[in-house]
Amino acid sequence: MPHWLFDRSFPLQPTTWAKVAKAIKSVRRGASQLTAGQVIAELSLGFWRFTASGYRQTVWLSFLSHAFPHAPRRPRPADMDRQLDAIIKLRNRIAHHEPLGSVAQVCRRVEDMLAIGSWISPEMAQWWRDRTSVWRVLGGRPLAESAPPGAVALGGDRAGWFDEFVQTQGYVS
Repeated sequence: MPHWLFDRSFPLQPTTWAKVAKAIKSVRRGASQLTAGQVIAELSLGFWRFTASGYRQTVWLSFLSHAFPHAPRRPRPADMDRQLDAIIKLRNRIAHHEPLGSVAQVCRRVEDMLAIGSWISPEMAQWWRDRTSVWRVLGGRPLAESAPPGAVALGGDRAGWFDEFVQTQGYVS
């Protein structure tokens, strides 16, 4: 049985099939052999968010709900939709150089990314956690006027309050 991404009888809307076809075309330009994994990687995060929420009876129940073998429980489409929506909004704010919100909000989105990643592959999520510079970058950023009392605005240990904050909030171990 072919992978559902290659099975044109699979019940997807024409606009969704068009996105799959575009991904397949992109993969074919750079690869000698076409695999489902390559097409999956080529599809956008927005595609997967919509697919998780818009195709609950076909794609979610049959395929995507099984893509998270290490989740503490089977992820619910509504929960995944909320998490992916927040992650996409953060990514877009970063891309457009817009304010990101509070440090706590950014940390929650990073933890959402790591959680979803660990549901797929705990090793991959740990690898990313060990190598990401997000905690260092957040800790080294200039302090806003809304920094916690006692934070040093210029000079000194600007990251000290941040390190304590992320540890007490449980964002890092």
